[in-house]
This record gives sequence, C-alpha cells and structure tokens, in this order.
Amino acid sequence: MAETLTDNYDYDFIGFTYNGKHSINDLKIYRTSDGSRYNETLNPTVTDKTVEIIGNEGPILTSSYHKTRQFQIKFAYDNLTEEEFYGLSKVFDGKEIHDLIFDECPYKVYKAKVTGTPSLKYICFEEGEKDIYKGEGTVNFTCYEPYAFLN
Repeated sequence: MAETLTDNYDYDFIGFTYNGKHSINDLKIYRTSDGSRYNETLNPTVTDKTVEIIGNEGPILTSSYHKTRQFQIKFAYDNLTEEEFYGLSKVFDGKEIHDLIFDECPYKVYKAKVTGTPSLKYICFEEGEKDIYKGEGTVNFTCYEPYAFLN
C-alpha cells in the first residue's frame, strides 16, 4: 500500500475548516510549511489617521483602526479524484464570507473570504479507470473583521 501524506505527521498544524469543510477529512488537502517555525501575528496591522496643523510640532493623532487580517495557506494533496479536485473550486469560490478555523486553535473562529485566485500545481496519474491528482496549492483569505470570535 502506498504511503500517504498523513502517515508520518501529527495533525495539530496541518488541518483547518473553511466553508463547513475540514481540509483533511472532507477535502483531502493538508497544510504545509517550508520547514521553518510557524509565524502568527498577535494583532492585525494598525493604521493611524493624523492631521497636520500649521505651527504645531508634528502631526496630531485623530484616530487608529485595524486593517484586515490576511492568511495564506499552502497545502498539498496526493490522492484526489477528478471530482474532489474540481470540488475545491466550490469550497474556495471567494463569493462569500465563511468561518475559518485552524485545528491548533479550535476555539477561534475567523470570518474569512477567499481573496485572489487559489492556485494549484499538480500532476495527474491514471489509476485504473480513474484520474488521480497529486500536487500543491495556495489559497489566500482576508478577514474584514480582523479578530477571531470565540467558538
């Protein structure tokens, strides 16, 4: 029997749920990293609004607000049928905001929307009567409400 992506991995940092679908259990895709440490920003970027007043030493801060929070998820897959492969386009269609939950923090729910176009790199193999897709991809999410909600 062929080895699969999950045979030698701990699941803590490779799964997520989006649009009601779990990446591993439902979509058969697995978050990947480049082997370095995971990075997480504690807070979204803050933008300050200021006003310049003639005769004043420097600008005056009038307000601050948080910008959107961005997530880029890189993933791999090694045994998708043609139906499952094209099913990814339905889950990651980018028209609506859905819950995004990372397996390592199941108590945090981000309201996220796919932004940009998800990209896939793959090789198609013929196994019997079926085509099987193996490869990797990237999907970007934007959270217009930059803080997570408690689940």
